[in-house]
Amino acid sequence: MKTYKAFTLAEVLVTLMIIGVIAAMTLPSLNQNIQYNHFVSGCLKSYSVLSQAINRMKVDYGPIGFGTKWNNPDDFWKGLVAQMNVVEDCGKNKNGCWYNYYVKQSNGKNDANYSLGGRGNIEW
Repeated sequence: MKTYKAFTLAEVLVTLMIIGVIAAMTLPSLNQNIQYNHFVSGCLKSYSVLSQAINRMKVDYGPIGFGTKWNNPDDFWKGLVAQMNVVEDCGKNKNGCWYNYYVKQSNGKNDANYSLGGRGNIEW
């Protein structure tokens, strides 16, 4: 009778269990690294977009700084928005860009009107 050399079912299951435990320990750190890399790449993209818009402002309208056309923050904002691909300019003191939502009391009445980003008034 021939004998074959092979792994037993128990040995295969123990090996798979060890691989599973190692994977369970490493996946959270990999996920955290992925989230961190997304955050960093988003910050770099935002910096790049703003930097390019400011460079275009310098080319079109001259230097930026005190004593120039850009001394007024409102003028600077308008020039920056003109150089960027802005869908809607919320500007200052505008409440139309944020969704308002209410906090309900236990009796079902609206407790307060909150607006995302702190742009809205809280009505008590």
